[in-house]
Amino acid sequence: MSPKKKVARITVSLTQEEYLELEAVARSNDVSLSWVTRRAINEYLERNGKGSELSLPFDPRQSS
Repeated sequence: MSPKKKVARITVSLTQEEYLELEAVARSNDVSLSWVTRRAINEYLERNGKGSELSLPFDPRQSS
């Protein structure tokens, strides 16, 4: 059995639209909203590299 990874909790505020979209993804894939969020974060880190810099100021309307 592998040792448990340490975890940290964060709080994120979403618009109602963002929340409902993520909730729909979770429901359609029969997974939790937390799982979808972790997956999205992991995909972002893989795509952009850990320690990558964000273009600031961040405008969420221009995110892909």
